[in-house]
Amino acid sequence: MSPAWAHPCRGTARPRIAPGPSPGCAGPYDLLHPRRRAAACPVRARGKIKLMVSEDTLTQLVAALQSEDGGTRQRARETLVLIGRPAVPVLQELLKDRNRRTRWEAAKTLLAMVEPDNVDQFVSLLSDERSEIRWLAASGLIALGPRVVSPVLRALAADADSRGRREMTHRVLKELSADNQVLAQLVKPLLDVLRGDDPVPVATRAARGLSDLERLIAGRSELEDLTLRRDLP
Repeated sequence: MSPAWAHPCRGTARPRIAPGPSPGCAGPYDLLHPRRRAAACPVRARGKIKLMVSEDTLTQLVAALQSEDGGTRQRARETLVLIGRPAVPVLQELLKDRNRRTRWEAAKTLLAMVEPDNVDQFVSLLSDERSEIRWLAASGLIALGPRVVSPVLRALAADADSRGRREMTHRVLKELSADNQVLAQLVKPLLDVLRGDDPVPVATRAARGLSDLERLIAGRSELEDLTLRRDLP
């Protein structure tokens, strides 16, 4: 009986990233073709089918993601989304690229993946110089749900000078608290000042909100006991 990680194209090789595509598996150019993506060689691991992705494939897709042709970029983006977690590290590196379109394409791809590993990168992008990239980062955080509140508050408390970060933090917290009354009560004092021009009260209330959230999660206080004063400076 073959082990759970047996590779259907290679026998019993472990499902690691290989130096190139396996015989009978789709190569990097095949993955760019909308009708050939499904032919990518699958790997069965713990009862689930996953794609076996080579480094060459990822290299080709990253190059396609930076193409001048919009259709090529879209196909590469959609293919990377199908690949999922194995593509996350290389996409996270692209978020640091100096080219704004490359950063946008990487952020758009990561947004569609809804991977918790992307929280820190999205939080960092909330202060990107380009508004469209900040918007994508905020959308990615909203898609990940309330788990992002703590890192978002921590980043804002440390750096409230960026207007873009303040605006996108307001968007994230407002969206997430719309369906969570506990969170809504927790972040209301912060939302009240996030639209202003003075970063000082924003940093103060972000730090206070983070402290109150940690106390609440740790069970050291009830929501009604949290001192969320609205007259903080």
